Amino acid sequence: MKRYSIALALSIIAIFAYYIPQILNPEVELRRSRSEAPKNSKRTRRHSTPKVPVFDFKMPAKGALESSVQQITGLTGSLSIDARIDLVHDLKNKTVKAADFEALFTFLKARPKVKVDELHWHSLKNEIMIFTINDGRFKESQAKILEDIVLDDSQNEILREYVLQYIPEYFQKQWQGKTKYSPIDRQIMTSLVAMLWQVQDEKSGPIAGTALIALHDLSPDFDLITAEQVKKGTRKLLRPSTPEASRMAAFSIAKERSMSDVLPLAEEVCFDDAESVSLRMAALNTAFSLQPNEEFFEKVKTFGKLDELDPRLKRAAAILIKRNKK
Repeated sequence: MKRYSIALALSIIAIFAYYIPQILNPEVELRRSRSEAPKNSKRTRRHSTPKVPVFDFKMPAKGALESSVQQITGLTGSLSIDARIDLVHDLKNKTVKAADFEALFTFLKARPKVKVDELHWHSLKNEIMIFTINDGRFKESQAKILEDIVLDDSQNEILREYVLQYIPEYFQKQWQGKTKYSPIDRQIMTSLVAMLWQVQDEKSGPIAGTALIALHDLSPDFDLITAEQVKKGTRKLLRPSTPEASRMAAFSIAKERSMSDVLPLAEEVCFDDAESVSLRMAALNTAFSLQPNEEFFEKVKTFGKLDELDPRLKRAAAILIKRNKK
């Protein structure tokens, strides 16, 4: 699976949790909330849907944590962000226990206690996500924390974007190449996919487009997402009411999926002075890939010679004309 390929074009622009007894990884034991502990009963309640065991997402006692995890999460020391990132990179050489993972997951949702550079702060969280996803343990808690962050619109948009970018990698780590899934695996996958569709209704920023890119990247390998669903979502995001960054994502997906029905809209946006240069460039690139007629090529040639045209559009038009000469 390609790793978030379309996201490069957008660089300018981040399960239900219940606790029931389950047979867990023998190497670890998840802590359950006392309020959710099983109660004695004369009846055994049967659930048609398995409940997914996850952490409480409460910061464990400092003494229960590996010393570098204490520093990464800010429980001890006052290291710079760069120094804490270095410690995250070194975690692969440490014995990282269940309590350490709970601390890292809890930290991912936490807001900074003091004023920080947001991009730098979320770079630390980005590195933590890379580590926890690549490690592969505690997949239930990993899925829950990813979903919680994306659905929390009070979280910083940068972090939500990062999380959305890593959902395909999470799927790949856990299930790539598998044809059969456990009931809990299927529930996790279904919940994450539902979340990706849910945020298609975001009214600002790039979140909807980034989520659609994740669905686009996942659909060839996972039957929960069909090609037709992705195309339908793409058409929806191409509407004028969609935030620009998400419309750009949709044009890129239309290009990769050879959605010929998008060609008239792409041509229209190319020549619309009311649209931004970035969106017009995305539309121009998509239009050329969808094999427009000769009339369109001639119009672009003329359009590319206009003195008042933005230099970026001129360069894009010239490059595409040269590349598409018959």
